[in-house]
Amino acid sequence: VWLVGETGNPADVTVRGAYNSKTPFRVFNISNAGAKLDSLTVSGGYINANSTYGAGVYMKGGTVTNCVITGNYCGGKTSRCAGIYMASAGCVVSHCVITNNSTVRQTDATTSITDWGAGGTAIAMVGSGTVRNCLIAGNTSSKDNVGAIVAVHAGVFINNTVADNVNTAVDGTAGVLASGGKVINCLIAGNTKTGTTPQYAEWRGSTDLFVNCATELYPINDTCYCGPDIGFLDHPNRDYRLSSASKCRDAGQNDDRAGSLDLLGENRVINKIIDIGCYEFDNSAFSASFVQSAKTGFSPLTVVFTAKPDGFDEGDELEYGWFVDGVLRQKSSEPTFSSDFTPGEYSVKLVAANLTKQVTAEPYEIAGAVTCGARQLYVVDGNPDAAFPYDSFSNAASTVQMAIDAALDGADICVSNGTYALASAVS
Repeated sequence: VWLVGETGNPADVTVRGAYNSKTPFRVFNISNAGAKLDSLTVSGGYINANSTYGAGVYMKGGTVTNCVITGNYCGGKTSRCAGIYMASAGCVVSHCVITNNSTVRQTDATTSITDWGAGGTAIAMVGSGTVRNCLIAGNTSSKDNVGAIVAVHAGVFINNTVADNVNTAVDGTAGVLASGGKVINCLIAGNTKTGTTPQYAEWRGSTDLFVNCATELYPINDTCYCGPDIGFLDHPNRDYRLSSASKCRDAGQNDDRAGSLDLLGENRVINKIIDIGCYEFDNSAFSASFVQSAKTGFSPLTVVFTAKPDGFDEGDELEYGWFVDGVLRQKSSEPTFSSDFTPGEYSVKLVAANLTKQVTAEPYEIAGAVTCGARQLYVVDGNPDAAFPYDSFSNAASTVQMAIDAALDGADICVSNGTYALASAVS
């Protein structure tokens, strides 16, 4: 049986469970290899019994494609996976958005990362299936042991983007946990992990299971990229397409298992080499983003920005407009822009124009592109004239926590004489 949304747009057809702790049930059970869910939103699954799996979709076969899996919940001791639980070989999940699902207490203290019970909130791959060209973002896990947002124990997890997920468990993984299978050409960034081992914000498991992936903070192996220039087009607004400056462009490993189309239905390989993540950068249209020499630093801070245009012909006359906090600071044919910053947080926007073809690129803006801080901060108990950047006794922070919140790594904080009564712990 194929269950297919009429218009092809999953926003038009929602299949919703009761999302009720008194009558808990998952939304879909799929057991036939020929079954398919296509162009649906799957929501409201709720399971809270011990050792129960897959609140949105439980698969022992079949295909889930072009679906949105959102707003499903899994709780109860050793219950696992709020999104899609792939229990058997041959299951396929492709071109799906898996977002805003949550789990509580997926695993207990006896579970290890090699156990099939170790996750995952959004998707758990237990059988040798395939997950490709999916966006997995905005999912949460709490009160867990070793649970993960994405758990790959078998199969192929290829050309997916895993971003802005949160795991507050002490030993949980906010990105991808891999104890088997392969994780290929995946972009893992912007995830938040509290507790021990900050690396688990991005990845956990055997390094040889990851191939040509990209992370922001914690390197995996020599085949993978790690650095700040992941290059989401508009990360603050959760637009996870690649910018023209992204290091993920043409950085993957060509593999037929990724399929022929990306999440948006565009060609999966545009420039001979596949991109990392679920989106392929389209260089047919004129666009421009930028890289910068620094993102944080102490005052005085000088930052050089360099435009990275694409989709133009050699000899075209280009013009670049640079804005800082909405104010035009430079407009010229020079692709570089240098600016000095005093303490504060600044947005930077680039508007590029192809004067030859009379076309203007979509503005590229990063909110909080630059954070500049004072090297020396001060605290005076109850100071009525407290004002950022707290860099003298006259404008000192009025509480210790206020100064710590404003301090960059490496800053010194001078605390004036007095007794500082606390309402909560300083952290």
